[in-house]
Amino acid sequence: QRDLNMDFVKMHGLGNDFVILDFRPRSEKGGKEEKLRFPNEKEIRAICDRRCGVGCDQLILLEPADKAEVAVKMRIVNADGGEVGACGNATRCVARLLNLPRSLIQTQCDLLDCWLVGDDEVAVNMGPPRQSSLEIPLSRDIDPTHLELLPGLPPAVAVNFGNPHCVFIVPEDSPASITEVGAAIETHELFPQRTNVELVVVLNPKHLRVRVWERGVGVTAACGTGACASAFAAVLHGHCQRDTPILVEFDQGSLTITWNTPNNVVMVGPATRAFSGKLDPSLFDPHKLPA
Repeated sequence: QRDLNMDFVKMHGLGNDFVILDFRPRSEKGGKEEKLRFPNEKEIRAICDRRCGVGCDQLILLEPADKAEVAVKMRIVNADGGEVGACGNATRCVARLLNLPRSLIQTQCDLLDCWLVGDDEVAVNMGPPRQSSLEIPLSRDIDPTHLELLPGLPPAVAVNFGNPHCVFIVPEDSPASITEVGAAIETHELFPQRTNVELVVVLNPKHLRVRVWERGVGVTAACGTGACASAFAAVLHGHCQRDTPILVEFDQGSLTITWNTPNNVVMVGPATRAFSGKLDPSLFDPHKLPA
């Protein structure tokens, strides 16, 4: 198997950025099949490092799909080396990279139906919200729609869209810091697999503003599944309506989220290619890898 001196593509969805590596088989000169090995945890952290590597929130690994009708299998690894089940922004980026009018993308949790919208946007059917304590998961069987977790904050909503989310709907003048709340809630004992965290302000029934903390990463510019979780929580608590597109605003742009009557959540938003390159073998020098 050849080492990791391989091509990569850097993409982002509203500043939530990814390094994409393609491990699907390809032919070398002479017709032999080229094989690439997956990076280990230290190598993943080296690639994701923003000072010494390429830099990204998540590393995306593409593999052959398990079924012929599926375009590609996508694995998602956080900057700390931990693998997660879903990432809405990364799914849009991979769909844009495939550049097919419609594609099925396999993740750890689901088959996601994706389609291109106009010149620069991608729609993804993220499927139904997972709402039970077992599906989220929570460490005990309690109502996930009214979680009293931190003094001074309203009850949170927990939900899973391929990974767990904890959503607080706060007033516009709330002093709550996503850095402080995110760090406290990510590792809360109620979330055995840790959790992403959102602070959501309802600007009007069709417009939310969201700040997000992603488990294993920290504060990020945007989060696709976080947008889905935020819209779900806003509908659940009567601030927004089902079957109505909701604009979910992040620092660098917005996604449109619709929780429809068949109980699917559809996300629409941009996917941007930043640059491409080749990983240098010196990046993986054992003496330079993170501890």
